[in-house]
Amino acid sequence: GKKDKDDLRTTIESILYRDITALYGIRNPAILKNLYELLADCTTTPVGTTNLEKTLGLAAETAIAYLQYLQDAYVLHALPLWSDSRKKTKSTNPKYYLCDLGVLDAFALHPRVGHLSETAVILHTHRLMSHGTVKRIGYQVLEGGEVDLVVDKRKYEVKTSGDTNKIDSDVIYITRDNLWKFLSDETCNLLP
Repeated sequence: GKKDKDDLRTTIESILYRDITALYGIRNPAILKNLYELLADCTTTPVGTTNLEKTLGLAAETAIAYLQYLQDAYVLHALPLWSDSRKKTKSTNPKYYLCDLGVLDAFALHPRVGHLSETAVILHTHRLMSHGTVKRIGYQVLEGGEVDLVVDKRKYEVKTSGDTNKIDSDVIYITRDNLWKFLSDETCNLLP
């Protein structure tokens, strides 16, 4: 309920205002909170420093540093572009996901089922990667559209609506029917 959301906001704000601010000497912690709220609203979308500069007035170097601070504090996860070219991966904007579904629900202006579902899938694969079960993850841009997640070359698209038009013949759809099956799998090989 509302109290739970308030408690989550208070916990994250404490990390932003006290922990990260003190550790890195941030002079204006309100910008860090504004950044986190913006990232909550931009979940599932690639975010670049140019966008952050226009929206929040952050210099590119400052935005890069703040994004790294949030990741180092484990309140944010980045999903890079999946590409065989390291240069392309490094030069393309990543997607950012908040650390928890409850936190996303508490910080996003209008949390949507699709954003929550995709975040759940990304957080699950990040956890598997930290345990060594998964070696590499990312998102991919194809001619027919964007693939939400690539896990060790297996392509997954998270869909909460009935629209499962094939972006690519190799894409496996994670829908409402099999989402929990995917999230309970410790190998990401359960789905065909």
